[in-house]
Amino acid sequence: MAWKRYCLYRSGKNWDQYKQLRNEVNQSIRAEEEYNRKLILKSFKNQPKKFYGFMRNQQTVKDQVTVLKKSDGEMTTSDQDRSSRPPIRVLQSLKEVYTVEDLSNVPEVPEGDCIWKDTECFSEELVFDKLQKLKTDKSPGLDGLHPMLLKECAAAIAEPLSKIFQLSYDAASLPED
Repeated sequence: MAWKRYCLYRSGKNWDQYKQLRNEVNQSIRAEEEYNRKLILKSFKNQPKKFYGFMRNQQTVKDQVTVLKKSDGEMTTSDQDRSSRPPIRVLQSLKEVYTVEDLSNVPEVPEGDCIWKDTECFSEELVFDKLQKLKTDKSPGLDGLHPMLLKECAAAIAEPLSKIFQLSYDAASLPED
């Protein structure tokens, strides 16, 4: 109503009235949205599936795969087809970048570093020091172990870890886990 009045009779007074009403309405809408958001978030206690569903709905960018061009020139028609076939330009650029390995800048390993078998590279003290320097405010790695746990248990786990690391190094293989 205030907007129509301003459009019919353009004056500073009508504009100020419109602007005041508009700001009050926007403020009320934001307050109601915040109140509803808080109610929803409180209802998620011990319901992680419901919480993550809500968070996915809040995303501004939705994940959607568009149509891609196949190597034979045709366009993809299904999500299955899109996920199994990367676009031609990506494959070509990866081929150009990764086919020839440049060995000219491979660094020399200085003597004194642990490069021979039967040499201890992973001492208990070294592993303990590395564990003590972990940043506890970071998230867990692929192993699922939180840095705070590793740092707090450093004295107990430094010896077994150093032995595992040394055996792995000596065998030139990584354990499955």
